[in-house]
Amino acid sequence: MGPSTSTHDSCRRDHSSLSSAFKRLEPMVTGATMGTKQQDPPPQVKKTVKLTLSISKQPRLISLRNIKNINPATLTACINSSCLPDIQNLSTPDDLVSHYNTGLLNILNTLAPLKTRTVSFTVSAPWFTPALRLMKAKGRQLERLHRKTGLTIHKEMYNNHMSLYKDSITSTKTHYYSGIITANQGNSKTLFSLLNNITQPQDSLPSHCYTTTFCNSIMSFFTEKIKNIHQQLGSIPHLNISTDWHPPTHPFPTFHLPSLSEIAELIKQSKPSTCQLDPLPTQLVKACSHSLVPLISAIIHSSLTTGTVPTSLKTATITPILKKPGADPSDFNNFRPHI
Repeated sequence: MGPSTSTHDSCRRDHSSLSSAFKRLEPMVTGATMGTKQQDPPPQVKKTVKLTLSISKQPRLISLRNIKNINPATLTACINSSCLPDIQNLSTPDDLVSHYNTGLLNILNTLAPLKTRTVSFTVSAPWFTPALRLMKAKGRQLERLHRKTGLTIHKEMYNNHMSLYKDSITSTKTHYYSGIITANQGNSKTLFSLLNNITQPQDSLPSHCYTTTFCNSIMSFFTEKIKNIHQQLGSIPHLNISTDWHPPTHPFPTFHLPSLSEIAELIKQSKPSTCQLDPLPTQLVKACSHSLVPLISAIIHSSLTTGTVPTSLKTATITPILKKPGADPSDFNNFRPHI
């Protein structure tokens, strides 16, 4: 009983001493308030969202011709043998232009037939040469070899080849764009268009914008828009303006047709741009101009003599371009016709 009583007494003394200590401290802590225990915020519910994204580029079908491999001497021989002999049998401008388009297109299909290819890239690179394509394939071979063996020598071979490939791309692009800039000196429109294509990505339109139905719809829209403008101009009252008519003082009894040398000079000074309706690229026409001058001169002389323009030359290609990047292509008012 002794130890038990002693323990109980010691606990009682400790309790009384603590009570007296709190009583002495009570005047000093009268301004304090008892704080409540802050409750933890409710746990946030995290939900997992699963989705499937297709990050692979969709392949597309393109058409191309290998124009660079056409030999000007071979092209000239084909023109002399197939296009020139039949000029004397043709007289009307329409017949001459039809002979010009058909003959040159047949020659182009023979020397550079149209090929189709499935590609995965979205932006074309006209500066990409066959030599760069071979270097790219060689780089893939070295990469597969390095992954297969893991040897240091194969890694060095791959790195050296890729460094050479990058330098070749830089020099090829520089040569390509320098040639375009040199050929279009003074043509600010072409130079600004080239700079815009390099610095700004082109707007990619949906696939349905390239269908025949969409093209016919947008053609009907602009045709109707032109008709409305004509009607508005026709409703404007005509102003009665009195003009004094003076008879011509210098008669013009004869009309001199341009000579072959003058037409050859006009072809030489023409722009290098090519239209989609041209049967032969302009660069090839200039390269073989000495063989095509008789046929082109016959078309010009026949048109000036008869006072008519060939029907096929009255057709133009119109490329719809969005007025602002990111505009809605379903609204035809957002397009600007570009000839």
